[in-house]
Amino acid sequence: MGAQAAINAPRFHQQWLPDIVLMEKDFPASLETALNAEGYQTRRRGHIGLVNAIGVDAKTGERLGAADPRDHGAAVGY
Repeated sequence: MGAQAAINAPRFHQQWLPDIVLMEKDFPASLETALNAEGYQTRRRGHIGLVNAIGVDAKTGERLGAADPRDHGAAVGY
């Protein structure tokens, strides 16, 4: 997965206490249903975190900026 695709993907957060899986609203309802069936408690949230990244192509060394669309970010360079 490229940097921009990874940043665009829905996010989740889970920790021991409280033992709840926080999920962004973009996850399919079927995933939440499956997690609940396995005994996990879930709660939906708008967005979790803001991320920006620089992906580096291992073959060419080209750097590709990726910005989080959740905050109307933009990747720029010089």
